[in-house]
Amino acid sequence: MSRNSYTFIEILVVCVIVMLIMALVIPQIGGGSRRIAVESALSNLRGAFTETAMRARAGGRPLALVLDVEQRQFTVYPWNNPLDHDWHAPVLPPMTGPAGQSGILPGAQSYEVSKDIAWTDLPEGNFGDGQFFAFCFFPDGEASGPQLRFEVQGWKYLLVVDSVLGKVTILEES
Repeated sequence: MSRNSYTFIEILVVCVIVMLIMALVIPQIGGGSRRIAVESALSNLRGAFTETAMRARAGGRPLALVLDVEQRQFTVYPWNNPLDHDWHAPVLPPMTGPAGQSGILPGAQSYEVSKDIAWTDLPEGNFGDGQFFAFCFFPDGEASGPQLRFEVQGWKYLLVVDSVLGKVTILEES
């Protein structure tokens, strides 16, 4: 006797197996896109610091990378006192043209901060109003700047500038 149909129990078992597989796979797919957004935001942040540090070394001129929290961007300025490695907020010159015209090696004049980044627990701003934070990079590889905390997609991070090596590190906090 040949059997051409499935019983209700067989169909029910197959449906349960498919639902279990979907329950395991769908969160993995959704989490992947979230992680991609986080990595993209962190990569853009690292890129702004790395490029500014390299431009200061290659050009032989100190540069300041200033975060404007409200405008959500970093702007590159020439550092006013190349002999002074003690960190303090630079006096910002007016922006008059492309970076090449202001004596800075060509490169981005400003960097957008990802909309996924939320700055948290900010210290008092370098300029007294809590909105601007300056990071300075020197031709000898040294750097300075405050530590900043931020969140990306619910993950917490700490941005730290190594004053001797000029390296910017982003640490994940628990």
